[in-house]
Amino acid sequence: MHFKRRLLYEQGLKQMDIAPLINIIFLLLIFILLILGFTGLPGISVSLPGLATSANFRARNLEIVVNRQGVILYKGKEVSSQELRGLLVQLPLSKTAVLIKADKAVPLTSVMELWKICQELGLQQVNIATTRE
Repeated sequence: MHFKRRLLYEQGLKQMDIAPLINIIFLLLIFILLILGFTGLPGISVSLPGLATSANFRARNLEIVVNRQGVILYKGKEVSSQELRGLLVQLPLSKTAVLIKADKAVPLTSVMELWKICQELGLQQVNIATTRE
């Protein structure tokens, strides 16, 4: 084997090729933008109670959300229970499925009040959203 005995030191400024660095930065930027697009869904954050036997609700036609403060949201707008009753009367009741999403900190009486309004209006399919534990 033959080894070099003398090392030659590089003199002067050498240029670094930055094209691969720019490619990596753009790929990271695209990746981050894609991840941010998938993670955040617009709406209100509600912590659902857990139930081991909850079934999946596939035909989601109408959602009523009750947040931690007990505020009722219908199609993203804050409404009272009387206003909600007036809005639900206008729907075709036999084909409408309702999903009630209530925060687990909301008292059961508030959820049952919504359920009672739906029952009085003759809605056939009323469901309560839960999370699997």
